[in-house]
Amino acid sequence: MTTPRQKSRLVGRILRLATAALLFSVIYETASGASFAAWKHIGSYFLLLIGVYSALHLFIEHFVSSLNKWLGALLAIIPVILVAVYGGASGTVASISYIGVSLLIVAARADGGCEVMAIPSLIFGRYTHLACIVFSPIDWLERKIYKLIGIDESDDEESSA
Repeated sequence: MTTPRQKSRLVGRILRLATAALLFSVIYETASGASFAAWKHIGSYFLLLIGVYSALHLFIEHFVSSLNKWLGALLAIIPVILVAVYGGASGTVASISYIGVSLLIVAARADGGCEVMAIPSLIFGRYTHLACIVFSPIDWLERKIYKLIGIDESDDEESSA
């Protein structure tokens, strides 16, 4: 099942970029002096997150495509939280990096929805329908404001559901 992309507007994209910049500054401050071994652990956790989210993307697409987008969003943040909590400092840096890279991807592509699913969506070329707990309400409000002031939304591919 192909899910239509939810698009973000200017404010949503700027907020995603600003958040990514903030996350990368935190990474720079905390991990710039890390050893090579620590960076190997960070990279391993980052690749683990890509693998977990790719598997989750495929599972949702093939088995639970009707999953509520908000419940799915809550479930989707669990892996990144688990890696941050149980992976020590390396897991935390990897989790923050994963979210930062995902935010850059969705900002560049003007995607809305679940940021942690951005990398698998890019890999598989298919968008997941999950919401983002932080940014989806901002995107919704921005679309409503654009509609109120009469800016055409015909370029959006979002379904009316």
